[in-house]
Amino acid sequence: ISAFDRYLTTNTGDGTANYYRALALRDRGDYNSAVEALSIYLSNYPEHSKWIDAWGEKAFIEWYHQGAYTVSAQTLLDFVSAVPSSTTSADYLMSAARSYERGGKYNEALQIWARVANEYPGSQQASMMQSMQIMMPLMFGFMTIYFPSGLAIYWIISTVVGIVIQGVQY
Repeated sequence: ISAFDRYLTTNTGDGTANYYRALALRDRGDYNSAVEALSIYLSNYPEHSKWIDAWGEKAFIEWYHQGAYTVSAQTLLDFVSAVPSSTTSADYLMSAARSYERGGKYNEALQIWARVANEYPGSQQASMMQSMQIMMPLMFGFMTIYFPSGLAIYWIISTVVGIVIQGVQY
């Protein structure tokens, strides 16, 4: 890290040193500093060849190392908003949905999976998402057999409300 810091005090460069400094911080286990360094890199070097990868690295650190599932999903959604035509956007939408799923935000995950189908209909992720939209309700239906009835009723009602909202939005 100190070698990167020494280099960066005399050279602004094209962002390569900043990117690899962030990865070194991640590898050292300094996840907060790595996220901060990646944020600075993303703000300052949008033309760099590793810029798209940096979004994924940042989101991975946020969900895997920090357990910040919603923050991770928002990072990926910010990328999709910034560069909707990128070939990586559909992948990052799927990853955002998975982050929501890991965090227990199933309705948000379903909404993001629906976005994949609507915004990137020809992508491989769209077909995967369609199968997820079928399997998730079935999985929840099966799980409700083993949970108290109040939880089952909550899941069913929130799913129906989510379907209605999704139908109104699209």
